[in-house]
Amino acid sequence: MVVNILVLHGMNRPGVNESVRENFEQLFNDAQLTYHLAFLEGDTQTLKQVVELLISKGIKHFNIIPILLFPAKHYFEDIPNILKDIKRNYPPMNYIIAEPLGTHQTISNIVKNKIANTLIKNDKVQTIVLLAHGSSAYTEPQQAVQHLAQSCDVFGIPIQTVLLYGASNYVEHLEKILKQYPQTLIVPLFLRDGYLVQRTKQNIRQQAFAEYVTFASAINFVPDLAKVIKDRINELEVLANVCYAS
Repeated sequence: MVVNILVLHGMNRPGVNESVRENFEQLFNDAQLTYHLAFLEGDTQTLKQVVELLISKGIKHFNIIPILLFPAKHYFEDIPNILKDIKRNYPPMNYIIAEPLGTHQTISNIVKNKIANTLIKNDKVQTIVLLAHGSSAYTEPQQAVQHLAQSCDVFGIPIQTVLLYGASNYVEHLEKILKQYPQTLIVPLFLRDGYLVQRTKQNIRQQAFAEYVTFASAINFVPDLAKVIKDRINELEVLANVCYAS
């Protein structure tokens, strides 16, 4: 038996993880999908706790699906290190880690739909900016966001990328963009319009050239996100017929 574990970032802020849990219950309400949620942050239902509880019930094989848009520290270090530590204590355990969600074609379609819906309401937009979390330690997020921007470049409007952390830092680059293109549409590449997105929006609105900035919404658990996650699980099931990561 193979168990699916969806691994989310989570937060220590009261009520956030419970809210996310409810989002997933709604997302998969009509889908025949068995899964367990686990969080990287928070005191309860951590990845370690969830895996060890399932192991105590006799489960040995796990599909690990990171609910992350782009690969960075959580993907390359945190999740693998937690699983390796568990496996040291439970050698029969096996697992496979799926790719992040952001490289799936459906994510591109979701972002394009958000852009298109915003342009219907505002036909004065001069440039589109994709805003992602980024990383100060890894270049992979920047590369993935740039690839996503290329796939979304279908509107005849310049499309650019900025990150909260690492190269193309939004603090350094966005003012230049806004000077050149006062009518800017910013699309947050985040799973939800949570604390980090709201704080970043507030910071941007305080910039001198941000008077005409328009914000699209984040991904926000749109129904198509369920397809992305199920596809990642299906990909792992194909790999499981060959071998498990160790």
